Amino acid sequence: MSRNKDILIVGAGLSGLYAARLLQKAGLSVAVLEARDRVGGRAFSERLANGKVVDFGAQWITPEQKRIWALTEELGLTKVETNTRGKAIVQVRGELRRLSGSVPPLSWLGLLDAWRLGWRIEHLAKQVSVSAPWEHPQATQLDSVSFDAWLKQNSMSGEGYDYWTHVVTGGMCAATNRFSPLEVIHQIASMGGLSALENADTHIIEQGAQSIANLLAEALEESVCLNSEVRSLQLAGQAVRATTAAGDFYGKHVILALPPQLISKISVAPALIKSEKQENRDWVLGKVIKNVVVYDNAWWRLDGFSGIADTPAEPIDFMADSSAEDSDSGVLVAFASGPNAIQMSELDDGTRKSIVLSHVQKILGKSSAEPTHFSSTDWSAEPYSCGGYASRRPVGSWTEYRSFLTDFNSPVHLAGTETAEVWRSYMEGALQSAERASEEILSEMSDRAQ
Repeated sequence: MSRNKDILIVGAGLSGLYAARLLQKAGLSVAVLEARDRVGGRAFSERLANGKVVDFGAQWITPEQKRIWALTEELGLTKVETNTRGKAIVQVRGELRRLSGSVPPLSWLGLLDAWRLGWRIEHLAKQVSVSAPWEHPQATQLDSVSFDAWLKQNSMSGEGYDYWTHVVTGGMCAATNRFSPLEVIHQIASMGGLSALENADTHIIEQGAQSIANLLAEALEESVCLNSEVRSLQLAGQAVRATTAAGDFYGKHVILALPPQLISKISVAPALIKSEKQENRDWVLGKVIKNVVVYDNAWWRLDGFSGIADTPAEPIDFMADSSAEDSDSGVLVAFASGPNAIQMSELDDGTRKSIVLSHVQKILGKSSAEPTHFSSTDWSAEPYSCGGYASRRPVGSWTEYRSFLTDFNSPVHLAGTETAEVWRSYMEGALQSAERASEEILSEMSDRAQ
């Protein structure tokens, strides 16, 4: 394969591979440079001995996410509805309560408070520009305090405060004192509102989320270069030279399709940098450990449980059924997010397994058989992710630094779900960011040709 390309794309996650696909269809030559020995980035799936594919990373999609939904249709992948039938478990002030409908089992004051806080968050989200949140009339005020401080100031009950602390901690994979209300509001706005958040996990992909990346890479053939960690970007005449573990590559344009914490590890020529380096931003890395437990059957359904459990006071703060209705095996995914993930990261796999299985028993009852598979994936410990879901801006970063899309001079462009204006931190956001970065390059090349 020639090492001289029109476009170099750093990172073979969904954003990098989708950008390569779009640019290759536009008639440009591409090379996708990936540090790992696999594609997919934070989408990672494996087929077990029983033939069941499980996701250790990104997993859920919804029809409201138009790009990822259409792409799975085009690739011929099978989408399976998330099981929600049966009673869910919700923990309120330490007490486990069963939930049959969609209304949280809170007191009337707690419900009123949770609804009132949700209305305020939604109202602010409708006012914010996803492309320029710093232009919100209350941007400085909303970005100068932590979400936790804002929540304490605006809640009128412990239940309302606990409810939103749990929702936001799980969604952001970080403690609520690490980021601002503006960060939360921007996330909600990029999704289209709180109703979209409630429907963000309606389907899983039977072949696994990584199958999307695998099929995109297969179509790109030898344009994807694995085990090619990019160490530096330097100018070389009219091109950019990417020095990698597998040698040097040259391109007229570069797309960095990486989490921001990884971009800062690349040595970049000063002429390619427009503003302050990424490491000065002190990104809040998503802390999440995803535990997967597989049984011969979904035994909890026979006992009337959906497998869904929101338990903020437990080491496992969220659990869900991840198996198809007609599957011959049962799969539970159990998450430790934010502070819980930090504590669990210090434990060995055996201890984690014991904690997770004890949690399953406490929430759903004891299984008649032992699990056939258990795995625990700490995304913060993964060297080419350094965090799960997405990275967050710390308190004050939105108004101090604004968009980090302007950190680099052309011909360097940024992609990745952290840069998305639609469904940021989701797989849909990864695709939208790839579209935007590709359009930037095509526009620049068109302008130069005129």
